[in-house]
Amino acid sequence: MGASKKIKKALLEKDMTQVQLAELAGKQLQALRNQLYRDNLTYANVELFCDVMGYDIVFRDRVTGKIID
Repeated sequence: MGASKKIKKALLEKDMTQVQLAELAGKQLQALRNQLYRDNLTYANVELFCDVMGYDIVFRDRVTGKIID
């Protein structure tokens, strides 16, 4: 699943709109929508959006399930 799908799913889970996310992240709404539509997000923006929504970015080994800090 691409980063934009995960962010959209997180927005649904948090009952938050793209408008609210853009405002809280200090981003232009149209720029946010374009990035989500094109799945064209930088890591810095993914990190920012996750932080604003209260999520962590986690790297987990697919085989062992071990989470890398």
